[in-house]
Amino acid sequence: MDTSPPSHNPIVILNPTANRGKMQHHRALIRHRLEQEPQAEYVETTRQGEAQELARKAAEEGRPVIIVGGDGTRFYRSTREFRCRYRQRQILCQLIQCGTGC
Repeated sequence: MDTSPPSHNPIVILNPTANRGKMQHHRALIRHRLEQEPQAEYVETTRQGEAQELARKAAEEGRPVIIVGGDGTRFYRSTREFRCRYRQRQILCQLIQCGTGC
């Protein structure tokens, strides 16, 4: 198990195509909140699989990960690979569900 100290610079990853592309409200709320958290990094994905890559890289760096997305994001977050690999480092990974069913 990796015992390196965690970073306090979270990454917030938003999938702009979640909720059938109707993410304007969520985007505005998140960006407003992050104005109060200058150490946080905000990223919007531009292609399929990018959220997973960004989350994996941040977790390897020991950074908290916040993912805002729909069903595809939820599926990735719940996969055994992510849970086993990154929970060993005690990485905070939070999903904010914003799909069409929410």
